[in-house]
Amino acid sequence: MTKMVWGCFQWVGFHLIREWLDDGETVIGIDLVDTEQKETLEMFVGRNANFSRVESVEEALKMDAGEHIDALIVIDDQNNNPPFEKLTEIPASNYICLNLDGPCRSKHLWTTIELPHVYGPWMTSDTTSITEKSVYITDITQALKSIVTQPWDGGLIKVGMESNEDRNDKCIAPTVSLEKGMKMVNDHQKRFPSYY
Repeated sequence: MTKMVWGCFQWVGFHLIREWLDDGETVIGIDLVDTEQKETLEMFVGRNANFSRVESVEEALKMDAGEHIDALIVIDDQNNNPPFEKLTEIPASNYICLNLDGPCRSKHLWTTIELPHVYGPWMTSDTTSITEKSVYITDITQALKSIVTQPWDGGLIKVGMESNEDRNDKCIAPTVSLEKGMKMVNDHQKRFPSYY
């Protein structure tokens, strides 16, 4: 199984690729390593034999993925402008857009997954935005791993603590309390102060 992630060094994308690599899956990342934060994240996965990175969609189109890509995942947040149309030139079974904030920008071929406010290690936003409704990253990545491997024909999926069967919403039961999650984030920030 091969996953391709556009925005692999955006912090949520990084957690996803690490989860899949830990599971022994093949991951192709698309991202520029143009900041110190991204360089730090690349050090944690760059030597994994199941990981390869390209800097553009054009490079991804030229490479031999070895096998069919079962999911192409785009991390869509306010800081990025994903090239959705160009990415659909890459053959994949599923086209998934992870919408972190703001309005949905993906097109008809894409299944959009709206995430709740997510927090955890490597996050680049201020911790003051974390509330009781925020969900720790590992709870989200576990849910996403199962959603991404299912066949979808576009549409919207909302991941959160409540579900709505009519909308394909997926209910998750957080396993990490806010208190424990904040302690892990604070410990991580102390361990890697140069990243933050």
